[in-house]
Amino acid sequence: MVIFFLIFFSNLKKNFLAENELRMEIDTDKRTESTISSSGSISPVPYTTELVSIDKTISESFNFDQPQVKVVCSEGFSVSFDINSTLETYLQKDRLVFAILRDRCYQLYVQYTIKYEKQYERALRVLRKLEASLVNENLPKAVIWEYFLKETSYHTKTSLSYVKQLPAFETINSHDLIKILDYNIFLLLGLRVHMLFINGEQYMIHENNVQFNRNNMYKCFGIDLTNRIMYYHARLNTLNLSNLEICLLIPYLLSSTKGDFIDPEAIRIVNEYYKHALAQEFLTNKRSPTFINQLAQYLSDTIEITNKCKSLEYIDS
Repeated sequence: MVIFFLIFFSNLKKNFLAENELRMEIDTDKRTESTISSSGSISPVPYTTELVSIDKTISESFNFDQPQVKVVCSEGFSVSFDINSTLETYLQKDRLVFAILRDRCYQLYVQYTIKYEKQYERALRVLRKLEASLVNENLPKAVIWEYFLKETSYHTKTSLSYVKQLPAFETINSHDLIKILDYNIFLLLGLRVHMLFINGEQYMIHENNVQFNRNNMYKCFGIDLTNRIMYYHARLNTLNLSNLEICLLIPYLLSSTKGDFIDPEAIRIVNEYYKHALAQEFLTNKRSPTFINQLAQYLSDTIEITNKCKSLEYIDS
């Protein structure tokens, strides 16, 4: 398996060098437009929780001397960064491999989030009062629930296609891949639509131009789960993750999943490569140990959110 994986990346590197002039230019925009003042929020439910941005970057060369980050779930994923060993100098020769890996992941991320990017652009126009709001809170719960199910179905189908195309994921057993996706389906949804959570409100648009805002979420999820989701995204947004970081975070988290797999070694090898690629991106962006620990802490919230989402069922009220 290791030999196959190395051959895969060797061929990928050759193709990259041969077609370098066609290489996609990467946009490293940190989505600064999304940091609109909370005083301009149009949320029908006031969001007053104050979230303080943490120290996310460091300006000089550094060594991570804090304990490694670790988030564990018995039947979910574990996130573990021993940054000192991950970024040892012997990895410098693999920078090109990691760059190719990153660029392909970024292309796929853009391809599979274009629907939500368009909704994000519309949300900004609404917030700037350049376009009318699509909020409709008069629809019955049954209709909102049906829209939610259709959106979840769309996400599941496109996520399977997305994950299958991630570099090296074809080395993972197909049954294991389905199980990984099942474990992480709501985590992945959150990372695909994270840009639509702005100032304590959600701007996802369902069928017939209906915004799945906080009050409509209450109808489907209840108050407790809705508030957990909103708070998770509010905290995640304080980190200002770049699209490049997110596009590598997704395969890293998926390959970090722990479970009863047919070929766990294949998953471990894939995870090692993505861990190095993500660590390299964090290093490029001068991310601090505090940032990485905060990221892991916030991601740990998704374990309970995922369990609650999977247990959702329609109850007429």
